[in-house]
Amino acid sequence: MENRRRICEGSAELDESFSMCPRYDKHELSGEQIEQIVEKAAKRGVEMAREDFYKGVGESVVSKWFIFIGMGTVAMYAWLRTKNMI
Repeated sequence: MENRRRICEGSAELDESFSMCPRYDKHELSGEQIEQIVEKAAKRGVEMAREDFYKGVGESVVSKWFIFIGMGTVAMYAWLRTKNMI
């Protein structure tokens, strides 16, 4: 056990010590497991891209809405000034 602990804490022989460390055992993945991991990663990537896209679109729409409201306010103020209502 003492030898195993010393190997896990830092040995020059990384490949041999890696398989002896109880915390970091090597695992062989089957083709099906790899496919499942790839599928999950792809789905997460698409979700993140959609979130970023919709966030960008939302920010654009909101900023344009504020510009529209600002222009309408200025136009209303100018119109009311010409009618001597303000």
